[in-house]
Amino acid sequence: MKESSQALEMEQKVRACTCKTCKALIKLIDDHHADLRFSVTRAGRLCELAVVASTGALGLPEYKVVKARRKYAEHHLGIKLTGPTSNSDKPVHIRHALNNSNHNPEAKNRINLGEAEATFSNNRFFLLPTKQPA
Repeated sequence: MKESSQALEMEQKVRACTCKTCKALIKLIDDHHADLRFSVTRAGRLCELAVVASTGALGLPEYKVVKARRKYAEHHLGIKLTGPTSNSDKPVHIRHALNNSNHNPEAKNRINLGEAEATFSNNRFFLLPTKQPA
């Protein structure tokens, strides 16, 4: 199966799912206009941002990010993350989003989070909307 077909299948699966993490990911994309790509071979970023977004205002402790990313990929999406970045032993995707999103004009390899912003406080990562809906 081609990557584009697999990506479409993955997106359909996420949109049909009612779990907290899938709902947070779709909200990030549809409501907050994050430009995130569905990809089976490069799913690490998508999975990591989804698990952080799903925790809302509580945030996700730094030490739980990697395990949550891998679990979401494998158990909810049915994929195994591979490669040094997608399957990193560190929360590289959310760390990168802290300083390299569309909210930083100096960002390198920019992640377009739309109207959401990644923050880090008290050893917890957050991915929250920059403005609340009217």
